[in-house]
Amino acid sequence: MSSGPAYADQPVRVQVVHQSRLLRECLVSALSDGKHFEAVASEPALDDALRVFEASVPHTVLVDLHLPTREVLELIGQLKRASPRCKLILMARAASHESLLDCIAAGAHGCILEGASLEDLQSAIRRVLQGELFCSPEIVHSMFEQLAQARHRPLWADRVESVALTTRELEILDLIAQHLSNKQIARKLNISLYTVKNHVHNIVEKLRVEGRFQAVEYARQRHWLTQPST
Repeated sequence: MSSGPAYADQPVRVQVVHQSRLLRECLVSALSDGKHFEAVASEPALDDALRVFEASVPHTVLVDLHLPTREVLELIGQLKRASPRCKLILMARAASHESLLDCIAAGAHGCILEGASLEDLQSAIRRVLQGELFCSPEIVHSMFEQLAQARHRPLWADRVESVALTTRELEILDLIAQHLSNKQIARKLNISLYTVKNHVHNIVEKLRVEGRFQAVEYARQRHWLTQPST
């Protein structure tokens, strides 16, 4: 198999959607070699990303995984609807990220670490354009570790019902039920306070309750919690 780009008769068009202006401009400069790749950048705001997408018609879009989860999922959905054939690759700062599986389920074709080399990135782009799914080895290892840990929480999948809470949201509900504050939850799960607040907001919206404590009571009545009442 040739090691050249997936589109031998034209440069591969790449759009970079990232919250860091420096990173996206550096990626555009590094990728745009004038022969095999052409790259453009856009801010993560949905309107700007779609405007650049419609103007450049990229074959691949690199998406910052560290945007708020709802924004990433909405962006993936909009881009897939605009061009089902376009391939989306997520960019992550670390091997483990709580929304990665949700983003892959939404239509992303892979994930690469921001610490990867330019050669690794070019290879990832070529591979997804050839129909493969791609993840950096460190990310694959982390995902297997998460699956192994999930074996110790086998009942959680049965507690989701039609509300469709994620595993992380159920985990946070458990911690709220233990009277942990958002800051304590963030420290315990090694995630940002903003991410915890975002999850709590999503839980309250999904359950259609007034606040976090009503959400806990809702979950307790349905036996979703792993901790007994205190």
